[in-house]
This record gives sequence, structure tokens and C-alpha cells, in this order.
Amino acid sequence: MRCRLAAATLVAACLLADGPTAAAADDEPKPFPAAKTTILKSGGTYFVEGRVRIPKGVEITVQKDTKIVGRGENATIEVVGALAIHGVNDSTVGIAAVTIEVQAKFESLRVDMAVFSGSSLGIVTPKDTACDGRIVVLNTEFKEAARVDVTMSGNEVDLQRVYMAAPARVKAVDAEGSSGNRVKLNVLNCCTVSGTGVPGALMGGIVVEGVANVTVRATRICGDTAKFVDCGSVEFDGNQVKCATLEFTQSAAGRFGRTTISNCDVLCEKIVLWSPAAPGKAEWISCDKCWFDGETNEKTVREKVFKDKDDDPKCGVTVKLTKLMERPLLLAGKLAK
Repeated sequence: MRCRLAAATLVAACLLADGPTAAAADDEPKPFPAAKTTILKSGGTYFVEGRVRIPKGVEITVQKDTKIVGRGENATIEVVGALAIHGVNDSTVGIAAVTIEVQAKFESLRVDMAVFSGSSLGIVTPKDTACDGRIVVLNTEFKEAARVDVTMSGNEVDLQRVYMAAPARVKAVDAEGSSGNRVKLNVLNCCTVSGTGVPGALMGGIVVEGVANVTVRATRICGDTAKFVDCGSVEFDGNQVKCATLEFTQSAAGRFGRTTISNCDVLCEKIVLWSPAAPGKAEWISCDKCWFDGETNEKTVREKVFKDKDDDPKCGVTVKLTKLMERPLLLAGKLAK
């Protein structure tokens, strides 16, 4: 009997000793897995050291309340397969000091309810490389230098309800052997919506170049500039424009037929419209139902806000103003101070 009691006591002591140790081991950061399709369950911490690649055919899913942290310099997740990050409100996925770099041909990147911070550069493409794959970023905050900075040759980039301190940049280039690209960019609802708890705004501005189809709607844009260069079509609608300069430019005449500005609250210093003047190719950009800080005199708005053919004879495009609004529309939220 005494032997049995002693044995039971020894087993209990071992279990008590192993319990906290096992729990502590579970809490230890683990290497970020990328070699095979994996679901990272909620609440874990994973570290990235150097470069880790998700290969073709592999999908990594990251669930809520997970932390991905960098060790050392230039911690990077290279995406060739698929990466899906799914946080939820109040249980976001923290991505600290880790950059996500999509590769020349990748399957997909989807980020929802995440926060990029520290030395992370955000979501990028390799230097001098145009990439083809789907990028979707929702309800996500990019702090410090983190941002979306990508060059694409195909597919689509969707940014919805994001907050970015640094300038966003999306560039499209024609794939080798083609005479154009079909890259699509959607920037939607990047404003702070009451009751959602998700901050939103492009605080550093945005530069878009060469993208075939661009829609920017219900977004608050601050920073130095919002610039759209050589884009096929631009629908700029319902935005709050607080950047210093808003620019729409084309390097060749006759390409502004599908660019429109509408329903915006405009508080920027200058809107620049430019294309080279060409005989028989006079162009117009429609600016409809916009609010210019309460100014309703068309001549005054033209002189104070717009820089176009009226200011430069070498320019071939002129703004067509219709229905100046007396009150702000507030489609991108309350006017920010």
C-alpha cells in the first residue's frame, strides 16, 4: 500500500512539474512554417529570420490574435503560393518587423484585420520586378514606414478600409510581348467609419502609374500628393482630398477620355491636369458635384484650384466644372481637421 501511495505521489509531482513547463514551451515563438499547407491557429507567436518562402501550391493561413515577428534585419516572407491572414476586430494579427514580398508570379495574398509595425516595409514587390497575382488588403493598419509599394504586370490590387502613414504606390507595366496591361486597382472606403473601430486614410498620399483601370472611392487622402500618371481610366469619386496636390497627367495626347472627378470634398492647394497639347485633340476632364471649401464661383475655383490649359498653352487638357456644391458631401467621413 505504501509503495502505491509513493508511486502516486511521484506521478503527481511529475505532472505538476511538467505542466507549467509544457505551457511555457507552447508559448515560445516558433519558426514561421512555409514548406507545406498549414493553418496557424489563434494566439500563437511565429518568428521570421532572414527570408522565408511560401512555394507554389502551398497556402499558409494565419488566424486571429496571432503574432508574426522578425528576428534580425530584413525579415521577409516571400509569397509564391498563397498567404491568407485573417484577424478580427479586437483580435488583429500583428506583423512586427516583417515584410511581405510577393514574387514575379504568385497565387494570392489576402490580409484582413492586421497591423504592420516596427521595421516592416509592409507589402512590396522585388526591385525591378513586375508581379502577377491577386492582392487584397482589408481593415489593415500600416504604421511607420510600412506601406503597399508594388509593381504589377497583371491581375488586381484591392485596398479597402486601410490606414497607411507612408505613401502608397501602385505601378503597372506591360508584360513582355504585350502592348498594354489589364491591371486593376481599387481603393475603397479608406476612411474612419464611426462604429467600426477600424481607422482608415491614406495619410502619406498615393502614387499610381500606368494602371489600366483605377477606382478611388470614399477615401481620405492626405500627405504631399495624390498622383495618377498614364492610367487608362480613373474614377475618382466621393473622396476627401486633403493632400497638397492632386495630379492627373498623361504623357501622350488623347488619353483622358475615361478620367472623371465627382462628389469630392476638395481641400487641397492645387489640382494639376496635364497632357501635351496636340492639334485637333483638345481634351476635357469632368469635375462634377464637388465641394471646394464652400466656394461656388466657377471662375474663382478655376483660378485658385486648377492648373490646366488655361494656365499653360503647352497643356492640352481643360477641366469641365459642373454643379459646385455649397456644402461638403462627407462621403469619406467627417472633414478631418
